[in-house]
Amino acid sequence: MPTVRFLIREKVNLDKIDLTGASPLYHAIKRGHEDIAKLLHYKGASVHAPLEKLGSLLCICGAKGDVKRVKLFKECDADIEASDYDLRTVAHLAAAEHQLELVKYLASHTKFNFELSDRWGKTPLDELSNPKLRLEIEELIKLRHMHVHQEKKPAKHILEEDTITEDALKEESHSDNEVDEAKEEGEKISKILDIANKSNNLDNGPANNEAK
Repeated sequence: MPTVRFLIREKVNLDKIDLTGASPLYHAIKRGHEDIAKLLHYKGASVHAPLEKLGSLLCICGAKGDVKRVKLFKECDADIEASDYDLRTVAHLAAAEHQLELVKYLASHTKFNFELSDRWGKTPLDELSNPKLRLEIEELIKLRHMHVHQEKKPAKHILEEDTITEDALKEESHSDNEVDEAKEEGEKISKILDIANKSNNLDNGPANNEAK
């Protein structure tokens, strides 16, 4: 870790690609160096590797049920849907090897596409031989979709508050206009009265002088 921190302070290229086509962050996750991986990602590094290379490593994680490593790939914004040469994904292998914890994690905590087909047209759900278990995973996926939909849809009470606020602003604006109109009308009447008073004074002026 001290060496990594030193290199970061020296502003080295954190996405330098090696001869295998992979970046430092990819190697950190592959070796299980969680602290280094999170630090590199925090400093702006990305997971770079040929998709088939990344897919093969993810498939190994799937077969072993390595939730921790798959989760780290996801947190570092890697493409966890990457496939191997047979178009099989981490979910295919996890399901085939009955790594249920990993399958459930992918179904409930990620946006993994369980409809991806491998070279033989099989999806990860097809790898689940137990109908009851398959139904459970399908329910988790449905709940995930519902949760995402609810996040995108504005809450009803917020819409109602916005409508009330807008109506209140309109009423307030209308009320202000009425006050302004009343002021203008009052000023007009005041001017008319002033003119009338001046006119009366002019008319009464000579009569008062004769009386004197």
